[in-house]
Amino acid sequence: MIFYGSQRGNGADLATHLTNAEDNEFVETQTFGTLADDLPGAFAEIEAQGSVMTKLQKYFYSLSINPHPNHPFTQEMFDDAITRSALALGLEHQPYGTAHHIKEMSNGELREHMHVVWSRVDMQNSCGINISFDRLKLMQVARELAQDYGFELPEGYFQVEKNHEQTSLYEKVKETQTGISKEQHKTVVTDLWRTSDSPKAFVAALEDRGYMLASGRRPYVLVDSFGKMHALPRLIDDKEVRTKDVEAYLQKNFPPESLSTVEEAQAVAAQIEDSRERIEFSQKLAEQKEILQRDQDMRRDKLQSDIAAKQDYHKIETMKLSDTHGDNHYVHKLNSAGADMEINFRRAAYAPTGLAAFLSRVTGMDIARSKLHAYQDRKREAVQEHAHMQIEEQNRIEKLQQQHEHSLEMLEMRRLENEQKKSFEREQRSIVMAQEREKVAYYSKGSEHMPSVHLTLTPRGRMAMPAKALRRHYAPTVKEGNMKAPIDPALLQTPTKTETPATETSTTDDYTSFADNWDEHSSGGDDFIAPDPDKDKGRSR
Repeated sequence: MIFYGSQRGNGADLATHLTNAEDNEFVETQTFGTLADDLPGAFAEIEAQGSVMTKLQKYFYSLSINPHPNHPFTQEMFDDAITRSALALGLEHQPYGTAHHIKEMSNGELREHMHVVWSRVDMQNSCGINISFDRLKLMQVARELAQDYGFELPEGYFQVEKNHEQTSLYEKVKETQTGISKEQHKTVVTDLWRTSDSPKAFVAALEDRGYMLASGRRPYVLVDSFGKMHALPRLIDDKEVRTKDVEAYLQKNFPPESLSTVEEAQAVAAQIEDSRERIEFSQKLAEQKEILQRDQDMRRDKLQSDIAAKQDYHKIETMKLSDTHGDNHYVHKLNSAGADMEINFRRAAYAPTGLAAFLSRVTGMDIARSKLHAYQDRKREAVQEHAHMQIEEQNRIEKLQQQHEHSLEMLEMRRLENEQKKSFEREQRSIVMAQEREKVAYYSKGSEHMPSVHLTLTPRGRMAMPAKALRRHYAPTVKEGNMKAPIDPALLQTPTKTETPATETSTTDDYTSFADNWDEHSSGGDDFIAPDPDKDKGRSR
C-alpha cells in the first residue's frame, strides 16, 4: 500500500486525467461538497474560488491511494483511508472529488487505486490551507491502516530517519516528456560543478551539455535543450553547497541582470527543439529514401531481368521458327526430287526398245512422246513451284505474326519500364519535397547522455532585449487629450544584426560586453522621456 500526495493546480488537466476511460478499464467519479456533480465542473468551481479569494497557484491537494495487489481494498477501506488522510492533513471540512480506477498493467494484471482531490481554499478565512510534512503524515496513516487491517508495508515506511526525497509530479512530467530523470540532471551538473575550476569554465561546460544559464524568480536557473526549467542549486548534489554559495560563485562574472530571462531561454530552446525535430525528420526521410532506393533497385532489377528473359525467349522462338521453315523447304525439295526421280524411272521402264523404238522414231511417236513428257514436266514443275510459293507465303506469315507478337510483348515491357521509371521519380520527388518543406538544419551534437545541442547564450539569446526596450521607450503615449505621439516606423523595426558564428564554447567576454551595452540601453527606466519627433526627423538610425 502506497500513498502519494502533492499540491497542484490546473484543474482542467487533472479532471481530464481522472476521467480518462481510454487508459483505464474502470472509472467511477464522485464529488462531495461542491455544487457541480462532475469532476470538471467541481474543479472549475474550486479553481474560481482559489483565484478570486486567494493568491494560491496550487489550490488542490491530490492524493493517490495504491493498495498492494495481494491485499485489495474494499470500498469501506477506501472510505476509511480518505477520512483518516483528510484528518491528518487538516482537510476534513474541505470539498473534494474522488476517482476510482482499475487499470490493466503491461503484464496483464489489473491494478486498483483511488484518486482523491481536496480543495485547499479556506472559504471562511479567504486563504489557503497550509499543508506541511504531508509525506510523514500520510506514512503514519498508512501504518495505522496496515495495523488495523493486517497489511504489510514496504520497508521504506519504517525508515523515517533517512532522507527519502520524493519526486514531484512536475518532475515526473518532465521526465516523461524528455526521457531524462532528475537524478541524471543532478549527476551531470554535480560533476561539472566539481570539475570546473572557474565560473567561466562551469558555464561553458553547462552550455556544452545543453543547459542555458538564465534568471527567473530565482537568480540562477538552468533551461535545458527541451525548454524545461531547473533550479541550479538543487541540481548540485552536495549538502555543503547552498544557494548563497552558488550565487556568490557566479555573481562576479555572471550577474543575474545580465542573463537571459527564462522565457527567452525557453524560446531559444524551442527553436533548437524544432531544429532537432526537423533533423530527426530529415534522418527518417534519409532512411526512407535509402529503403526506397533499395526497393526501387530490386523492382528495377526484376523488371530488367524479365525484359532480358523475354528477349532471350524471343530469340529462341525466332530460331525455332527459322529451323521449322528450313525443314519445310527441305522436305518440299526432297519430295519434289523424289517425284521427279520416280517419274523418270517409270518413263525409262516403259520406253520402247528394238523394233518398237525404230517404228516410234519412224512414225514420229517418239517426238509426240517427248512433247507429252515435256508438258507433264512443266505442269509438275508449276505445281511444285506453286507449293513452294505457298510454303514461302506461310513461312512469311508465321514470321510476321511472330514478329508482331514479339513487338507487342516488348512494347508492353517497355511501357512497364517507363511507368516504373515515372513511379520511381514520383516517389523520390515526394521525399525531396518533404525535405524542402522541413528546411532541414544541421547542428553539433552535445554529450552522449543527452540528445542536446550546443546552446549559445549570445547573440540569439539576448539581442532581442534591446530591441524590445527601444520599442517600449520610443513609443510612449501623450497624456494630454489621450493622443498618441507620432511614431517613426523605422523605430519600431528590429535593428539588423550581423550573425556571429557560434564557437564550441562561449567566453565571458561575450557576457561582459553585452552587460556593458545593456546598461546603456536600459538606463532610461520608467522616467524615460521620448525625444521630440519634429527634432528627430533628420536623425538616421
